Amino acid sequence: MTFAFASINVMGDDVADDTRVVKLELQLHDGDLDTGRQIKRELAHFVKIGGGGWCNAMVERLPVLLETIEMFEVLIKHKDDRHRLNMATLLGGCWTALHGRKPSEQEAAEYIGQATTTIAFHGREFERDEAQECFDRLLASTVRSDYPHETRPLWYWVAMAAEAQHNPGEAHDGLSGTDTYLAQAHATLAAHDMRIEPDGLYVKHHSPVIADIMKGTDWDNGAWQGMLKRLKGAQARKNVVRFPSGVGRVTVIPLERLPKPDWERARAKAKDTGNGQANDGQAARAPGSLDIDDLDKRCGHSQQDEAGNHKQALDVFKQILETAGHDDEKRGRVLLWEEWRLACRAAKLGGEDPLLARQVFDRAVKALTAPDGPLARTSTLEKVPWFEYPCHIVWLKKQGEPRV
Repeated sequence: MTFAFASINVMGDDVADDTRVVKLELQLHDGDLDTGRQIKRELAHFVKIGGGGWCNAMVERLPVLLETIEMFEVLIKHKDDRHRLNMATLLGGCWTALHGRKPSEQEAAEYIGQATTTIAFHGREFERDEAQECFDRLLASTVRSDYPHETRPLWYWVAMAAEAQHNPGEAHDGLSGTDTYLAQAHATLAAHDMRIEPDGLYVKHHSPVIADIMKGTDWDNGAWQGMLKRLKGAQARKNVVRFPSGVGRVTVIPLERLPKPDWERARAKAKDTGNGQANDGQAARAPGSLDIDDLDKRCGHSQQDEAGNHKQALDVFKQILETAGHDDEKRGRVLLWEEWRLACRAAKLGGEDPLLARQVFDRAVKALTAPDGPLARTSTLEKVPWFEYPCHIVWLKKQGEPRV
């Protein structure tokens, strides 16, 4: 099905939707009188022809639209087929709606040239290696170990166990207390529903421990399971595997995808300390993997930042509720969802980058309107007396009130 002209309010979408849905924004114009008059003329035109007339016109132009999409897709320079088709369909629909005919080759080239920045902006999500980011996010979680009594990232223990599996008897050459360290590595993995086998790292499906690590990230609500399967060389096993937490199916990540320990660096560090002990996080990350701070930047958020973003979004909501809100007989004081979004944008929620800002706001809405969140919203568009068009509204929940 081709959506030639539609307005969809995308709320609470998953990470995969970022490559399936092109989300555009309607922004306030600069208040210019001529611009305002032009918008009113366009609205009057749509009112005159009616929704049925508009739909009939676009259906009649469908053959022209399909030819235009084909022309535009060839001209769009992007490595991903889905993005080329997404943008060709969107721009083809715009051209067909405005002109009602197929463009010439020169017109098509100029039209796509004008949209180059927009095409590149909406193609940023296709540059991400979501599977690697998800795996890095998991391994970057910190673990408080029994021995040594330190907090280290999970990838440190994965690297140690993997190297012992890959090179038995050589993984800890020159380090004291190696048996205790290796036992701690296996215990840490088991506590996280993982284990090392000759063919790779076994990660248990439906693990509540991993689900807790992924909570609040782009791979919440079980999305991490499918994402790990997309790692190069990873395979899902049909047979169940036993873990201390119970049996379950697993995804096997090959050993070559795991972090590699740098024992030379470890020995040098131990020598520098003068006590012969391996007392720092001596493991080199796998090529392309990142530490927790870099992951926060690449994924667009961290747990600490998320809490601050949610608080800022809620503070903005409360501030404008008094000035821009309206009284509702059943819900009390309510606010248009779009007014909240624009206010958060003006408050620089999520920073200057419009893509990251939009993602931060979407996650804040999802968290604040969750069952245990402070806000509630309409699940469908509603007609309200103070606004011309159907819209979503948001309000502060009362005690025991559901979120929608």
